[in-house]
Amino acid sequence: MTRTKSPASLAIVSSGSDRHPPSTKPRHPVIRLHSLDEIRREMADCYRQAKRRAIPTSDAARMVFILSELVKLWHVKMIEDRLNKLEEKL
Repeated sequence: MTRTKSPASLAIVSSGSDRHPPSTKPRHPVIRLHSLDEIRREMADCYRQAKRRAIPTSDAARMVFILSELVKLWHVKMIEDRLNKLEEKL
């Protein structure tokens, strides 16, 4: 980048080496789903959004279904980990 003087102030002029312009998309907050409590909170948030009509109930139902599948996977992983620990002790 090179600086050039303009009557009002200094302006920054790109030298063309910028490969990616700054993103104009708004960044979404990270949704943490690493524990049952975090998944429960996300389910409750989907419910609240549907209740106040911020999102369609069909979308909320789909999201809650996916979250419930994550709960099932979380339980399977927990059981698998416990089983592995028991097998190591034997």
